Amino acid sequence: MEKDSVTREKLSHKQLKRFARDLSFENAALSCEILETDKQFQRAKLERRYLLKRLLQLEKSENKTSKWPKTVEGELPNSKSLANSQKTTDNKKKESDVFNGKK
Repeated sequence: MEKDSVTREKLSHKQLKRFARDLSFENAALSCEILETDKQFQRAKLERRYLLKRLLQLEKSENKTSKWPKTVEGELPNSKSLANSQKTTDNKKKESDVFNGKK
């Protein structure tokens, strides 16, 4: 009887050691995966920040030479303001044609 209990204890001890070792390996694998995902996340944040700065620079330079109406930052121009912008552009073109003797 004592022999059975000793062998059961050894067996459960081996199983617990194996389980602990497997958990340790799984933990290491998950840690590596988390580090890799974190690197990708940090890179994506840097790329997003760079692209946003670049976009703002381009918008700033285009606003100086743009025919489009100025809008509140982050807001897209609606069709009515675009139509009004086009009309004023057409009127300016007509006026310049008149002054240049084309009509």
